[in-house]
Amino acid sequence: MNQKFKGTSISEGFAFGKPLTYTKNWLNTKLKFKDKKKSIKIFNLAIEKTIKQIQNDIVKLKNKLSPKEIEIFKTHILMINDPNIKEKIISSINACKKEIDLIEIINKTFNELIIKFKQIKNDYIKNKIADFNDIKERIITNILKPNNIKKNILNKDVIFVCNELTPSISINIVNNKHIKGVIAEFGSNTSHAAILIKNLGIPCIFGIKNITKSTNIKNIFMNGYTGEIEINLDNKTIFNLLKHNKELKEQEEKYAFAETKTIDGKSINIEININSEKDLLNIKNVKFDGVGLCRSEFLYIESNNWPSEDYQFQYYKKVLQYMKNKLVVIRTLDIGGDKKLPYFHFDNEENPFLGFRAIRFLLKNKKIFRTQLRALGRASVYGKLAIMFPMIANISEFVESKQYTETIFNELRKENIPVAKNIQIGMMVEIPSSAIIADKFSKYSDFFSIGTNDLIQYTFAADRLNKSCNYLYQPNNPAILKLIKSTIDGAKLNNKWVGMCGEMASDITSTPLLIGLGINSLSVHPTKIKKIRQIVNNIKSSDCKELASKALSLENCEKINNLVNSFLKERKLI
Repeated sequence: MNQKFKGTSISEGFAFGKPLTYTKNWLNTKLKFKDKKKSIKIFNLAIEKTIKQIQNDIVKLKNKLSPKEIEIFKTHILMINDPNIKEKIISSINACKKEIDLIEIINKTFNELIIKFKQIKNDYIKNKIADFNDIKERIITNILKPNNIKKNILNKDVIFVCNELTPSISINIVNNKHIKGVIAEFGSNTSHAAILIKNLGIPCIFGIKNITKSTNIKNIFMNGYTGEIEINLDNKTIFNLLKHNKELKEQEEKYAFAETKTIDGKSINIEININSEKDLLNIKNVKFDGVGLCRSEFLYIESNNWPSEDYQFQYYKKVLQYMKNKLVVIRTLDIGGDKKLPYFHFDNEENPFLGFRAIRFLLKNKKIFRTQLRALGRASVYGKLAIMFPMIANISEFVESKQYTETIFNELRKENIPVAKNIQIGMMVEIPSSAIIADKFSKYSDFFSIGTNDLIQYTFAADRLNKSCNYLYQPNNPAILKLIKSTIDGAKLNNKWVGMCGEMASDITSTPLLIGLGINSLSVHPTKIKKIRQIVNNIKSSDCKELASKALSLENCEKINNLVNSFLKERKLI
């Protein structure tokens, strides 16, 4: 019987196939030994094998993942090598008086650690729980050697169905050509696994509850654009859906190098977010208008000490030269919260996401700020540079940051080091206070870039990495739309432009609303460019204004999503 279910779209696209359900029942398998030395040897071999697997994953995917995603796996290696965990497990083995249940000991050790982390009032530590679970599962898998994903695959396309997606499962999935889509019962839009699967371009939907318990599913059709799935389709429906999918894909390909302009002539810049120079080099066969967010923190995270002025200068110069006359918006150091440095100690904070981070850190550490600004100033003559400050909460923070930037640039000029004259200096709008008084900020800031990931979590007081609160990740909630409208309206008062660089910019169910609200540019993941451009080029900005006006009158995200989906379906865009 044909049934429909609705979840949360994580990665867009269509997929069809038989279900391949992945459960973790084997994690509690009994594996008993009498020999302690043999148990310790098996455990150590599993550790070695796990580390080698992760190292191989890094090598296999180094051209597909950004430094940020690679860092996830490097961190896993450090966690596996934690002597406290290894010693605890070996000590527990040696303490056994009778039979040794190796799997139970590993489960118990990791679970006790996870319980302790859950009690710590530190979001950064709590977010490591998913990583520890993934590591535990890898080690146990390598001890038990159960059938892995590849051995379970049929010679036909499948939809991978699981309870919760992990980074290690994501790697297995991308290396198998028969896995066309992923469905998980639980998961966060901004989890490590979600970030990986998005960047790997596989359709994915989270939040389809109890699907792993269903035993009568013959086939699944996924709509990664709307977050909908249909199960047990008849042949006629399958044929029509696949035909529709093919037609959309063929249409989408036509927009790889097109201008981005609505039917009634409104132009939108489609830009990209990058973490490294490698991200630019990997983008092929698609046109983009600039870099809407060039993150700089990875220069710091990947270094053994504070990166020098020359080291930063060389990186910024390369990016600007590569982009030639296209705008590159470089964000100053956004460290703190969930991003730590191995060579700097951050004090323990009750709420690090609300604490000493980003521009707050830089204004208290002017020496570090000065080094970055000097590097940016020197690089500015090699392209079209814009500088953006993150985590701005009030006017005084922005004014102090801008004045200090100008002071450093004047310092360079006095040293006869050329600095471009037309550098735009703007700010992230990711705190509700900034959005509410955008009309005041626009007197000082050259532009706004809306960082929706933080704006959403701060608006709803909901940690976006917390599984229990991820239902509150609602980009199309009327509260968020009103804050975006406030930002755009405030910018217009002083003729300033507004872009968006958060996940919402890549969400096609938000695209017509953002155009209707008056957004100027969208900075998206490269895999989303063609689809976003296809939508923009097949709608009228006047219709989008009416749509946005209707959306603002509605009371919840669900009603707004239904409104937008109907709008897109009427135009045969999804």
